[in-house]
Amino acid sequence: MKEKIFSKNVLLMVGCIAISFFMQIVMCPIVSWVYGQECVENDAGTLDIMGASGEVGDTVTHVVRIQNAPNMVDSLGCEVKYDPTYLRYIGCTRGGCVTNFDFFSCTEPSTGIIRIGGFEAGNDVIPQGASCTLVELQFEVITGEPGTCPVTLTLQNLVDDFTGWSTSHGCFCIRGCGDGCEEDDSGSLDIKGARGCTGSMITHWVRIQNAPNEVKTFGFEIGYPKDALTYKGYIRGGCVVDFDQFDCRNPEPGRLICGGYEIMQDYIHPGETCDVVGLQFEVNINSECCTPDSCWTLDFTALYDQVEGWGTSHGCFCGGCSCDINGDGRITPMDAHCTLEMSVDICPTEFCGPCENLCCDVSGLGGKTLPDGDCTPADALCRFMEFLEIRPNCCNLSPNPECEGATCSTFIPCMEGSSCGNDGVCGTTAEGGGVCVYGPTPCDGLSDCTMSNDCPDGACFADSCCVRNVCVPRSAWCSEGELVPLAGDGPTFSGH
Repeated sequence: MKEKIFSKNVLLMVGCIAISFFMQIVMCPIVSWVYGQECVENDAGTLDIMGASGEVGDTVTHVVRIQNAPNMVDSLGCEVKYDPTYLRYIGCTRGGCVTNFDFFSCTEPSTGIIRIGGFEAGNDVIPQGASCTLVELQFEVITGEPGTCPVTLTLQNLVDDFTGWSTSHGCFCIRGCGDGCEEDDSGSLDIKGARGCTGSMITHWVRIQNAPNEVKTFGFEIGYPKDALTYKGYIRGGCVVDFDQFDCRNPEPGRLICGGYEIMQDYIHPGETCDVVGLQFEVNINSECCTPDSCWTLDFTALYDQVEGWGTSHGCFCGGCSCDINGDGRITPMDAHCTLEMSVDICPTEFCGPCENLCCDVSGLGGKTLPDGDCTPADALCRFMEFLEIRPNCCNLSPNPECEGATCSTFIPCMEGSSCGNDGVCGTTAEGGGVCVYGPTPCDGLSDCTMSNDCPDGACFADSCCVRNVCVPRSAWCSEGELVPLAGDGPTFSGH
């Protein structure tokens, strides 16, 4: 039992002082927020409020912490000011700093103000130099616009041993639908993108592209969106299938550490391109975020050993049904098989499990537009076409992504030396994809269209020199095969 250094009478007196602190409303100048302004996180203070995020209806926690206490603390008091338009205070939980304090409490003397205070008459004081959690404040999220940070929580009225301490505010943000990620695959170490909706399983493959040097020992860390994805495990890739040791660990939500080593001949050779690991996640986004333009970033945060210094590129997780319906990171005939079963209500599927865990509808998705709302054989056909690399299809509208956005006025040459010779020109499909087309293709031989579904043997192109939307058959696309030019006079696709 700890030895008290104050008498009972002194304890009673201090208790009365503490109670009076909680009952009175102190009228002092305060640091305030401006309603409606976006909060920017700051954690520089000795007494700091950590940020938090959530969705309407969630319970969120803001932690108030001490960072390198400038003096010993046995008696403390402060207030937290927040915007009650967005948050409703629920209660508090003692932090490690004050677990054994004789008295500690939180009250809300007026809406938007939380008063915190406590004292310790024994030996369990907060020592000078300590860094620890003071209190956890729980709130209910009332309202807010997704993707904004409308609330700045500030500290004010510091008393007793907190007097004179520096403070820093915390931000509350309403989780939105992604962070605007755009896919990048330029790095020697790359994370491939993936797509999925709530409840589905997805796989992000980490791959090596043209290894700059041999790799016998390596490690890397990856940050992922913990609010959108829950890590479930991994699959060894071909790079490391015979490594003596390889593993991935998830020390905390949002952070992965992977690494391995090989002492014999099964190491990664210079110039090699291969998959390192397939990272498996369960998707837990809101239904309103299940759209192709809702994308989150997964990126490398640290590289070790023989991959240190390599160029890296991030991957995007986006909402919407993935053509990879079983979540193994590859689109194969099995994905089409399961989709066809679902379209005729064969559930559970033979190879992909229960239908309620699968996301079927991709016809009309195309990476650019929304699905058509039904699970039909067309969704199975899209997946099979993507496996055969018959593009564009609803899984992949851009055989030549560098051509996306091309118009008649821009005239961008492409694929020189292919079947088009030096006459390839970029075209943009009605859905937004990019394809390299034989420029001299005559417009009068091309039928009108609205979308690529109107073109059974090709795709619908917009903004070409044909002026109208036209169906261009695959035979007029530039490729490694043989070009079959169309006959006709008058204006051409490229206008040249």
